[in-house]
Amino acid sequence: MSDGRLTVRGSSPAVNNKLAFLEVKRKFGIDINFQPASNPPLENFGYLPDNGLVYGARQFGFTYGWNVENTANMVDAGHDVDIVAQRHARMQQGGERIWEIAVPNGVYEVSMLAGEPFNYVGAYRIQAEDTVVLSGMPTGYGYTTGIARVAVLDGRLTVKSAPGAGNNRINAVYIRQQ
Repeated sequence: MSDGRLTVRGSSPAVNNKLAFLEVKRKFGIDINFQPASNPPLENFGYLPDNGLVYGARQFGFTYGWNVENTANMVDAGHDVDIVAQRHARMQQGGERIWEIAVPNGVYEVSMLAGEPFNYVGAYRIQAEDTVVLSGMPTGYGYTTGIARVAVLDGRLTVKSAPGAGNNRINAVYIRQQ
């Protein structure tokens, strides 16, 4: 499938082929940007917004959110470095915040961006399920990234601070079923 279409046709020398059914399954994939509700969403860049709401149904049939309301911890740093990177959620201010998304059970590649422009305060350590995905001090413009494979067995991919984290922030999470 190199043209973006799935083509089904009979092959020679078959005659009068019949197809009873065809089942096509799409693998789960989503990109989430954490941002204040006052910001315009980045759907035109392929991101769905998370505005800090408690876990529940969202647009396009997705279900995701936080263990407690986190709207007060959604930030737009206002720097023009990168529109995705300037928006983030604080994960530890006022208590530990846990974010989840409903997904089919399976194996996923999870990558993350964490930080704040020109702010080097923090020891970012974020895990998905029980696997540390991102671990490091902010560098460059104040960001760190990470990627890992995780297994989901309960229908929810869980993202939370890993032990040793300090001042955790998360800008975006990219989830791809393997």
